[in-house]
Amino acid sequence: MNKQLKKGMITLAVLSIFTNQSYAQSNPPNSVVVDSSNTSQVTAYGAIAVGPNSTVNSINSVSIGTANTIDGAGRGFILGNVNTIYDTLPNTYSFIFGLGLSNNGFQNCIAFGRQTSDYIGCTNNNQINAGGLTLTGIGLASQSSDAVSLGQVQSMLGSSGGTTDLSGVQSQIDTHTGQISTLNSQVGSLQISQQTLSNQVNSIQVQTDNNTTDISSLKTTTDNHTQQISSIQTNQVVMQNQINGNTSDIGVLKNTTATHTEQITTIQSNQVVMQKEIVSNTTDINTLKTVTTNHTEQISTLYENQNKIVEFEQAIYTQTNNNTKSISQLNNRVDSLENRVNGLEGDMKSYAYSAAALAMASNINFNPFLDRQIGIGMATVGGKSAIAMGLAVRQGNSTISVKLSKSSNMPIGASASASWGF
Repeated sequence: MNKQLKKGMITLAVLSIFTNQSYAQSNPPNSVVVDSSNTSQVTAYGAIAVGPNSTVNSINSVSIGTANTIDGAGRGFILGNVNTIYDTLPNTYSFIFGLGLSNNGFQNCIAFGRQTSDYIGCTNNNQINAGGLTLTGIGLASQSSDAVSLGQVQSMLGSSGGTTDLSGVQSQIDTHTGQISTLNSQVGSLQISQQTLSNQVNSIQVQTDNNTTDISSLKTTTDNHTQQISSIQTNQVVMQNQINGNTSDIGVLKNTTATHTEQITTIQSNQVVMQKEIVSNTTDINTLKTVTTNHTEQISTLYENQNKIVEFEQAIYTQTNNNTKSISQLNNRVDSLENRVNGLEGDMKSYAYSAAALAMASNINFNPFLDRQIGIGMATVGGKSAIAMGLAVRQGNSTISVKLSKSSNMPIGASASASWGF
């Protein structure tokens, strides 16, 4: 069975390589997905999915059809639609050929047909189930419904103390008959002489007792053989029914195999056509590789030029920012100087007006002929006012004068003068 699976996997792998209906996916090693709708997936090593909406999660397992699922630690093979295989134990194998069936978690089973209200697939381990007709317990039989082999029947007969075939049973019966005939002959011989009979009666009685025991043992053995033969005949009827079911299944498998043969022939024919297309595609791909290489070099040059432009733009942007900052600083300094000049201009005008008013207010004229006199002067210029007061004293030909003055935004000023006449 492993060789058949490997052959099927190799065929499907070749199909996935050469068919133009295969879609690339990120699959595990040696796994294959053939699905034009891109809805199937495989997640295990050596898994194969052919058809849409199927999932294969078990290693070295194959799904051919639509909406199938293979999961668990075992291996599975599905040919059909909407089927399920799930094995929890490694190194177990299940096969489903049909629609809507499942192994229902059992190992090493084969199911044929389609789902009905009374039939959903496998119902036991080591079973062949075709539409509800089962061949169960393949191996050493332990249940009354299990299949048995000729070797197991022989082993059963041998373990019960009997022979391993029916000819042996007949041989033992013939031997027993001969022994009984010999006993009868011996009894006749003993009757020849009464005296001899009397002398031998004890011995005959002992021999008779022994024969009785032997005959009882032979009867028990024969009864056992009778029961065993009846059981064998019953099992033969069961096995004949199973063989009839197997014959029907083999007919179905033959038809399926014939269909597969036709499909393989078609695939091989398609492979020849696809091989030619692959050669043509290889040439086109090489041409595209050359063009792509040239484009890559051109793009690399453009990328380098673009980097230089970006660097130049960045330098201009940085210098512009620095110039903007410097201009802003200069504008602030010019504004500050302008404010200071405006303030200084105002102060100069204010001091000029104050000085003019003070000069006019201080222009106090004294009478040279008076001995003592006081003078007051006031003036205003450009909104600035000033006042001055003076005292003059004449002593003979000498005159001494003192003046005090004050303007709007200037401190008090004082002056003194003296004059002598001669």
